[in-house]
Amino acid sequence: MGGWLCRGGWLCRSGNVYRNRVRHGLVLLSIALSIALSMLAATGQAQAQTPVATKADEGLMSQQAIDGAWEKAIEAAIADQSALEGRPFNVSLPEKRPRWPGCRAPRVQVNPSSRPVGRISLSLRCEAPRWQAALQVFVSARRSHWVTTRALAMGTILSEADLVLTESDWGSLSEDVVTEADQVLGRTLNRSLGAGQALTLNFVRQTAVIRTGEKIRVQMTGSNFTVSGDGVAMHQGAVGESLRAKMASGQVVTGVVLRAGLIEVRVD
Repeated sequence: MGGWLCRGGWLCRSGNVYRNRVRHGLVLLSIALSIALSMLAATGQAQAQTPVATKADEGLMSQQAIDGAWEKAIEAAIADQSALEGRPFNVSLPEKRPRWPGCRAPRVQVNPSSRPVGRISLSLRCEAPRWQAALQVFVSARRSHWVTTRALAMGTILSEADLVLTESDWGSLSEDVVTEADQVLGRTLNRSLGAGQALTLNFVRQTAVIRTGEKIRVQMTGSNFTVSGDGVAMHQGAVGESLRAKMASGQVVTGVVLRAGLIEVRVD
């Protein structure tokens, strides 16, 4: 009996050990499952926070590409104007602009204008799909021009020492601004100018080569003859200008100034 009890007791102790091991394994499995569930939850949250490209986003990107193609075509059309002569420029598009379509070959035409800067009107066109619209943009650029080096009085005959080349915003300059020194060298100011003032063709006139009251030679030219005589200039005149002279006989004639001291009267 004692042997069986001992055996039974051993069996009881062995069963307890087995049950403890099973219970310990279940605890470890429960912990592992908790960790796995936590990791899955974190992964799901991260995926929820990551933005996903939607069809709307894809459409926006497509429209951005379309805008870029039209803007490139607009810049090319403006740059093609001969008046800009390869100068750098900036184009400002309006906030409200056409919703232009996707077009393989956008066409942009610059409408005629007195100058290539400022507010410019454009004609936009696409063949496929068929579409057209009008758009106004603002173009800015800089232009080289001549200004005075010092204050100059009216009547000054301009020389190279009176001029210096500079650059300004084209839109702020007059259309007749002097861009070539030869346009004004040797000409006379018809008004006083301050130092650094932009020169325009309106500020100068041809320098007179004949003065009022000066004795001059009057050359009369016909189809088959040329005669000349002396006269007196009744006012001053520059080369190419019309001038009246009083002859010794008292007759008043009108001729064209050829050079200093000489006018020509054409007789038909």
